[in-house]
Amino acid sequence: MFCPKCGNQVPEGGRFCGKCGHQLGNAPAAATQAVKPDAESDAAPQCAGKISSQAIISLVMAAIAVILTFQPWITLNSYLTSLVNGVGGVAKALGSSTSYAIQPTYSPWTFFQLCSIPGFESDGAALLLVITAAVVIACILIVAGAISTISSKKKTARLLSIGLIVLAITAALFAVFYLTESDGTVLVGGPTFPLLCALSSLIGAIVGFSAKKAQ
Repeated sequence: MFCPKCGNQVPEGGRFCGKCGHQLGNAPAAATQAVKPDAESDAAPQCAGKISSQAIISLVMAAIAVILTFQPWITLNSYLTSLVNGVGGVAKALGSSTSYAIQPTYSPWTFFQLCSIPGFESDGAALLLVITAAVVIACILIVAGAISTISSKKKTARLLSIGLIVLAITAALFAVFYLTESDGTVLVGGPTFPLLCALSSLIGAIVGFSAKKAQ
């Protein structure tokens, strides 16, 4: 073997060069240590490009919750619906410009239509409009948080979890209201979709917050 510093030939296994005194024993270790940072730097981008499983679960629950806000949260008595639409048809035939037509079901995105009907505008209309506003705000936060989570590719964004909490509380409160007001005369059925929305939102928020805490 030869000395890497001066080129002098040294015996195999020698630790020092007999000519210049250069230490030979640490050369292999130094070479090994020089390679390690490169290996770690190659592994870092691979880890950074993966979305955590908790973030994926939170995103899926958020998507389900948002979809459920477009499902019927209110189901009206079919007899009442026919009666109101009949009165509206007669009023329109008599030249009235006010429309009385109502739909059998309403989602939070169409509550404002129900609130504008004569006879409904003063009966829980304010609460329905608050529910609509809360759902809209929650969905905006969820969409913004989902975009941030996907772009960061590392953790669940705080906005996503906050939006899910807002939606869960809103849907749960509406479900309680529906259960207390659903006597069969105006509101019928049960708050199935609000409860499912509250449950999926809550699961997504819990998973999102637990993922942030673990990190």
